[in-house]
Amino acid sequence: MPATDMPAVPFVEVVVVGALDAAAIPRMRVQLEDAAALRPVHMVVDLADCPRLDAAGIDLLVSVHRAVWSSGGRLTLRGMSSRLYRLLALARVDRVLQTAPTPAGYEPRHRSPGTSGRTEAAGTECSQRDDEVRWWETAATG
Repeated sequence: MPATDMPAVPFVEVVVVGALDAAAIPRMRVQLEDAAALRPVHMVVDLADCPRLDAAGIDLLVSVHRAVWSSGGRLTLRGMSSRLYRLLALARVDRVLQTAPTPAGYEPRHRSPGTSGRTEAAGTECSQRDDEVRWWETAATG
């Protein structure tokens, strides 16, 4: 593997808030591809606040998995509901995409304990500490 393709960042976390469906793909594609472009060793997509996933969302997750894998990293989908697990199984990508449950008591670092993590402002925020980058979507107003 050429040195330019080696993972550059140890960990990237993307929290998806809202459905990952055809309507959300244009916005989420940019966020997920930007996160994958950082060439993380481990990229986690937190789907705990994602109520729906459709074929376009699954295609995006597989595409991001390929991008992360090709740069030597791994992608993990975390916190999925049983419904989302079933959709991945129906699409036959459940053995390609690595999944993990949300650990008990887990709160992403960008959330205050006891809050849902949602804010009133729309947009995307990024928090960077040393060699770790975390991206997340803030809830849209309306």
